[in-house]
Amino acid sequence: SSSASKQAVSQAEFLPVVHRVFAPWTAVRLLVEHQAGGPDTQAKVDWMQQAVCHWMLENSALAPDELAEVLEQYIDELFSSVFDDGSCYEVARLLCDLLERLRRGETAFVEAALTRLARGVSLQACVSAPSSHQDDDDADDGDGGGDDSGDEQDYGGVHA
Repeated sequence: SSSASKQAVSQAEFLPVVHRVFAPWTAVRLLVEHQAGGPDTQAKVDWMQQAVCHWMLENSALAPDELAEVLEQYIDELFSSVFDDGSCYEVARLLCDLLERLRRGETAFVEAALTRLARGVSLQACVSAPSSHQDDDDADDGDGGGDDSGDEQDYGGVHA
């Protein structure tokens, strides 16, 4: 890859990002809560995060839909579960975007997006419109109850 301006991102840098994107993912939290993968469900989730991290760093030109398929495959194989809420694609798109931004050295943007995610801001809102505060209808009141509220909208400007 002859992308001189792009930086190599290490597993040590990217794995914490993967962890922080997975942490508020409701469907995964429910898998752990209900021990969907048996007594070692949490270990399986940890393994899946490491595998996703490794796979993304090995495949530089990864498309979100490819990553979403990988996530769906892991969730099926490890937990015999299917997430039909579109969250695999949302998580994949966010991870791809954040990795791309890390490669461009935009660590402050990545940190801000992850902070907003931890505060309960919906996935897409974390990376859309970083400058303007359009949180009005995306803010989930912090109760995590807004599962699917506006999840199907497509923000064209994610890779601005």
